[in-house]
Amino acid sequence: MVQTRIEERLEVIDQEIALMKKELGKMPIIELTLNDIAKNMQTMRAQSNKQEQMMLMIMETIAKDRTTTSERNEEPNAHMSMTNKGKEKEANSSKSAVSGRGNSDERNEGKTETEEAAADRNKFKKVEMPVFAGEDPDSWLFKAERYFQIHKLSDSEKMLVSTISFNGPALNWYRSQEERKKFTSWLNLKERLLVRFRSSRDGTILGKFLRVKQESTVDDYRNLFNKLVAP
Repeated sequence: MVQTRIEERLEVIDQEIALMKKELGKMPIIELTLNDIAKNMQTMRAQSNKQEQMMLMIMETIAKDRTTTSERNEEPNAHMSMTNKGKEKEANSSKSAVSGRGNSDERNEGKTETEEAAADRNKFKKVEMPVFAGEDPDSWLFKAERYFQIHKLSDSEKMLVSTISFNGPALNWYRSQEERKKFTSWLNLKERLLVRFRSSRDGTILGKFLRVKQESTVDDYRNLFNKLVAP
């Protein structure tokens, strides 16, 4: 019994040794395949380098061809430009004689247009900028905008004229605000002015309409309604 067990173990050992020999026999094949792969990589790199060099040569030749063609095209264009300049001088000389006659007529027409515009502006010279003392800012802004339209003032001129028209609480408010945070534009001045001088008791436009009541004459009621409807 003992001898049979020993023989079985020896057979197992022999089988394991045979397997090991087979695996060791495969090692040279693996080495050969790795060497082949490395050789293939080297050949591929060499081919890619050659392709890059060929592309660079092609690009250089294309650039040279473009420069030569552009130089060839510039020569006839320069000749054409010189001839065109000569023609333009001749045309301008002929036009100058004709334009000299027409300029006098155009000047006379321009004078009449400027005179008419000056006459239109003179009509509104008597219109004065309304004074604002802090009461009813919406009405004052409405009149101020119309004054600016008549005199065609710029944004900076609007700010200057409006500050001159301030009086009382409005002037004190402007001076205090200018020292703390300067006004950047006419729109900025309008927005801050409305925030300061619109009464918080008035609330929204809808609330004002809801609170309208006829407490005096019909004319007073209509005037109040028109005031709320106005922008």
